[in-house]
Amino acid sequence: MYTKHFFLEEYRKIFTTWSEEKLIDYAEYMEKKYSTIKRGDNVVHLDYYAGLINETDILTIETSLAKINIELSSFDKNDVPYASLEQFMLQVSLFVGDKTTQDILFGIGTNAIWDTIKTVTFHVWKTVRNRSANMQIESKKEFNCGIKMALDKNTKFEFKIDGELSDEAALKSIDKILDFLKTVRPNQSIKKPDFIIFNQKKESWEIVDVNAELIKQILAEREKENNEVKDE
Repeated sequence: MYTKHFFLEEYRKIFTTWSEEKLIDYAEYMEKKYSTIKRGDNVVHLDYYAGLINETDILTIETSLAKINIELSSFDKNDVPYASLEQFMLQVSLFVGDKTTQDILFGIGTNAIWDTIKTVTFHVWKTVRNRSANMQIESKKEFNCGIKMALDKNTKFEFKIDGELSDEAALKSIDKILDFLKTVRPNQSIKKPDFIIFNQKKESWEIVDVNAELIKQILAEREKENNEVKDE
């Protein structure tokens, strides 16, 4: 799907002022970026930004997953535009497909699968937390990090592991993911992934009502604007 031809056709529609040469160069560049994406039941995917995750990290993750017969697919998200609602999505994450998730939930195979995925998730989170601290000083950008898991083609979840958590709390939150997944019912139709945050007091994962949060932000912004007008 992600071929030079595919990108060229798409970019001709989007970047109408670009020269054909520039379009071809960019299409070739994106084809190369997307070539790292793999598909299959035994694949775990990593979305990342180069700079937060480097080639050594990827090799370490790849080696760990290979021990449990899982392949690593990876994609560097630099230079790729995304939706504006970044605070309610994961910028860096592992994605575990429905086949592997079901194997874990039903105890097919050994605990080594989930133990390894937990270890890799914690490694990615800690790496991103430490490196993003320096990047935020320059860009003021926060990076949501965590793990995405699918129950089936209709039901997916994005578990945000807060960068403010201690190592112990982060590990505990990862341990609690399966408890959450065992309580949910699959969606009857395709739905956007639910964004999930960890409640430390309750020691449980909770679904964020993104629409409600956006309304709160809009109202708060309007109130701020009104107050500024009154102060003038």
